[in-house]
Amino acid sequence: MKGNIPMDKKKEFNLLEEPWIKVVHADCREEEVSLIDIFLNAHNYLDLSGDTSAQDIAVLRLLLAILHAVFEQTDEEGNEAPIDDLDGAYERWESIWKRGSFPEAPIRDYLEHWKERFWLFHPETPFWQFPQAETASEYSAAKLNGMISESANKIGASVAWVGK
Repeated sequence: MKGNIPMDKKKEFNLLEEPWIKVVHADCREEEVSLIDIFLNAHNYLDLSGDTSAQDIAVLRLLLAILHAVFEQTDEEGNEAPIDDLDGAYERWESIWKRGSFPEAPIRDYLEHWKERFWLFHPETPFWQFPQAETASEYSAAKLNGMISESANKIGASVAWVGK
């Protein structure tokens, strides 16, 4: 056991291949797609369609981080070509914009290289998680929520309404 994570825990749900990002098509149909799908078919989607705007912003930040990681080091054909200055960055992004879709090869190469880091559940490197973290409390979130709702640390609606 490492921290609270059993070492025999299996890898599950690879974010590159499993559909999890909600998108909207031109015909207003919603669909869940994988990370690879969203990049290869981004030109076919109108918008992200998470349950909240905050979810869409978080997903968009992840997508932008991946795009910057890919195209900061390679050109649209996948050739190694690091961007050295602001003009180079403008030219690279303008070229990608004019294509009308993201080039497949450099994105697939990057994501394949880092595939092991995109497992949501992984015994050692779960995506955006720290598996060695110790449990801070023996209580669950349900207990915490119950303690908050039962505490005297609340403003009564009538007091707020009267302005006291």
